[in-house]
Amino acid sequence: MTKNQKMKQAIIIFCLFMSFTITYAFEPVYPNIDGDRKSALRTNLFSKTHTRSIYPAWGFFTDVSSGLSTIRNKDVSYQNWNSENFIGYNVNLGYFYSVNSLFKIKSGIGISSFHKSYTADGEFTSSELTDIDNDTYTESLTLVGAAYDFNPLYLTVPLTFEIGETSVNKLGYYIDVGATFSYLLDENITTEGTYTTKGIYPQWGVTLENIPELGFYTKDLDTESNINKSNLAIHGGAGITIPLSGVVILKLGLNAYLGLTNIGNTPKIPDDSSISQQVHQFRSAYINNPATITGSKARYIGIELGFIFSKRVK
Repeated sequence: MTKNQKMKQAIIIFCLFMSFTITYAFEPVYPNIDGDRKSALRTNLFSKTHTRSIYPAWGFFTDVSSGLSTIRNKDVSYQNWNSENFIGYNVNLGYFYSVNSLFKIKSGIGISSFHKSYTADGEFTSSELTDIDNDTYTESLTLVGAAYDFNPLYLTVPLTFEIGETSVNKLGYYIDVGATFSYLLDENITTEGTYTTKGIYPQWGVTLENIPELGFYTKDLDTESNINKSNLAIHGGAGITIPLSGVVILKLGLNAYLGLTNIGNTPKIPDDSSISQQVHQFRSAYINNPATITGSKARYIGIELGFIFSKRVK
């Protein structure tokens, strides 16, 4: 099965699960509640006569979030690159259970995506380096049309702990925090451009170029990236809840995502026996995809819209 087939299969399963969940969620299980609570459910949402909060005991949820996504690496010098962050998104659905009126446990499945691009052109000069013959020189590295675009798609499994007063008969609030396990569905990496290296030897007054045996050449930027198949992150959010009926509650808020594990594990130092480790280190800042080398982690902050479907109230 190809990568695209796996991705399509996962999306189809996700959509079928979402359709089933939403269809079932709109058929409430009617609880046995006393007369006061029945009266509370019929009371106007903004009435000051609300004296008791009626909360969903268990049910289903779905939420969609869209916001600014980025991928950061503390070891990358971003002054070498023109970077651009794009809109990312998260879609989740699942089941919740209320331990009590203020605490819920939620889990489910989802799909998320992050998007980052880097571009660079120009000539960059190193400090003094040593070649494989132990001669000192200064290297000139020129990038032409260098561009990396990284837009991975993940299948996610979030586990969330929520604190707040979510009610079917009055306005409420929520604060949640949890962990998300992500499985890579599609890398979606585009690479363009070339780089040229030259050796400047001031002690001899010469510049060496087009000598591959000494590591001076023109090459396409490497299109191979070793992306980790799974990732772990923490997430959190906060917002308000608005009951739309005795079954459906609307939620509005902000959420954020912080990656804990590396997105990629492409080595910072590529395998090239024609140059020294010192030269590898200089070049790696320019010829490796900054989004996928070891140490890159995803971050996200966005606006969240969701629905809670109560199957039973207390």
